[in-house]
Amino acid sequence: MSDTEIMICPCCNKEITPDDDYVVCSVCRTPHHTECWLKEKHCSAEGCDGTSTSSGYGKTDSPFYINISTEIVPEKTYAPESVFDFSDDSEVVEDFVTMALVERKAEYYLPKFNMMASTNSKISFNLAACVLGWYWSLYRKLYKPAFILMAAEVIVFNLPVSLYIKYPIVGMMFLVNGFIGNYLYKQRIDKCRTEAMTLREPKRSEYIVLNGGVDSALPVVMFVITCLIAVLRFTVPLMIAFFKTH
Repeated sequence: MSDTEIMICPCCNKEITPDDDYVVCSVCRTPHHTECWLKEKHCSAEGCDGTSTSSGYGKTDSPFYINISTEIVPEKTYAPESVFDFSDDSEVVEDFVTMALVERKAEYYLPKFNMMASTNSKISFNLAACVLGWYWSLYRKLYKPAFILMAAEVIVFNLPVSLYIKYPIVGMMFLVNGFIGNYLYKQRIDKCRTEAMTLREPKRSEYIVLNGGVDSALPVVMFVITCLIAVLRFTVPLMIAFFKTH
């Protein structure tokens, strides 16, 4: 923030100083005091209904500071007095760490996670997980479930049975993924959050950058590979037949 730039929190209408902890709405990018956001639990800017924040703003020695960027946070030496004591606000910090780990669509996943935790349920339907199957799993870095589902799909399509049997089986697998996808994702986020909470800055931010967020590249790569394999399986027999007859 420049010397001439002044930020006003839309919740309390007070200035956000360089010494204040603050977060930014992930929708409209409006800064809020951290305490104000935790109190309201949503963006207070007029016309905005954002319910998640883009962390990485505020004092770097604050437990609320989560630096999410494409670069690893430089090593920083902390004095003994900078060691965080989470005994009073561990739940608050965990919420911020969870949001940082989920990153995209946190406003969708966090309520789902809370509902499953409160009801002790493993069932929570996710349309994207159902329709996209293992592509969604790869996108959310659920690599093991993704490759298990992928392998099962390959096995089914290579069974010596009719396509009228294969497609319903694969469809059922995708449907199951839709019902348990959120649970599997919650398990991963919970595990990563537990690990992140044992770290101090900048190690925590480094861990979140490496393990949080989404993987946009791998699903695209796998989709291209899948399309190429499908094209080859269709064209190679035709080419072989053509050369045998000519």
